[in-house]
Amino acid sequence: MSGLTELLARCEAATGPDRELDRDIGFELAGWKLVEVASPNPRMMLEIDGDIYPNHPGAMYVSFTESIDQAFALVERLLPGWGHQVGRPLQTYCNGYYASVF
Repeated sequence: MSGLTELLARCEAATGPDRELDRDIGFELAGWKLVEVASPNPRMMLEIDGDIYPNHPGAMYVSFTESIDQAFALVERLLPGWGHQVGRPLQTYCNGYYASVF
């Protein structure tokens, strides 16, 4: 399975916020990267959109799986000109909401 195929399968299987999945989405799709900072104590730090953050294990600054706003911001960045929507099905037997990208 390719990296994107596996990431898609993990997204589809997610049932709630997932910090590991957020991290992997960030590195695979959002352009996050680790950079070495040569300040008095050389160390690896996280770069997001040109801003440098301390890379603490498990630290997250963007939660794609918890915030629909962050998820749609990523869609707008990766698919400029595409639309998106969130809604609730009209059928009474459906519980929950849906999100679509078009």
